[in-house]
Amino acid sequence: MSIFFSATSPLGHPVICKQSTWDGHIIQGHPSMREKHDLAKGAIENPESIWSSKSHPDNRDVYFAHNAPNDAHTKVVVENTSEGHFVVSAWFQKEISGNIGEIKYVKPKLR
Repeated sequence: MSIFFSATSPLGHPVICKQSTWDGHIIQGHPSMREKHDLAKGAIENPESIWSSKSHPDNRDVYFAHNAPNDAHTKVVVENTSEGHFVVSAWFQKEISGNIGEIKYVKPKLR
């Protein structure tokens, strides 16, 4: 496995983004993320909020950080497996919305 980047979430989870995921899915499906991996990594390390995934509540978390261009959020989906925590996808969007369930974390200064 070739690791593109790794980060630690405020939940204490080490999160890995594989090179194949970044190149094969994220850049292909979300070309605006090209050369913006620092924003995806920042969303994991310093998110405004973390939510459970509505469609995968037991094994996916959705991270949001207001660090994207054009006053948007970076949204990062992380899958939690027995082998570790892995980035599934990442993109920019204006709102904190879309397939999110229960809130798991809110940045302390926002509480």
